[in-house]
Amino acid sequence: MGMLHTRWCLALAALIAASASGAPVTLHDATAHASGQKMTDARTITDMSLDSGGGKLSVSASLAGPSFIRVLGQPAVVTGNVMMLGIDADNNDRTGADAHFVSGVKGLESQIDVAVCANEKAKGGTSKSHCINGFWGNNLAGASAEAKPAGHSSAARTPIASMRIAAPGKKLSIQLPYSPLGVAAGKTIRVYVLGWRGGSFGLLFGPVTMTLQ
Repeated sequence: MGMLHTRWCLALAALIAASASGAPVTLHDATAHASGQKMTDARTITDMSLDSGGGKLSVSASLAGPSFIRVLGQPAVVTGNVMMLGIDADNNDRTGADAHFVSGVKGLESQIDVAVCANEKAKGGTSKSHCINGFWGNNLAGASAEAKPAGHSSAARTPIASMRIAAPGKKLSIQLPYSPLGVAAGKTIRVYVLGWRGGSFGLLFGPVTMTLQ
């Protein structure tokens, strides 16, 4: 994926910079649409909203295609990375680090990787979680998404939240506690949303400047 940013061709209309002081931020990508490819559509973000309050950053996303599908007549979950949130915790692009794999996104104190996962029950009652790109199933109730803080590419990643997937699986929502992000109520931060368009990974929205409630 290291070279994907060089092929990024998202239209300028989809690169939205927004700001809010305590108000929810709504983002829309007019270039995003369903392609008919189940894997691609399930990680194509069409709309997003960002809000804060109660010690958490709330993120909601609408997808071009559902996460819950059927493969050969059987239920399955489209698993894998959906988005990465770049958090500039001090609203200063001269501090922090650059985003991995994407040029021009600077000043990040943390990167939150969000991936849809599925729990597949095996014989004997054991369960295995799958978060890599693919189709997994037979336990839709176990479908979830994890957000993991990432500083450097080799840094350890720790799950900090679970994502809710609303039926029919085209609406995702997650609440990220302030503490792992290094932020607090009253602070002004910048948020970048990175994700997929076709086979390329790059900037979708941002920077979004928010004063946390």
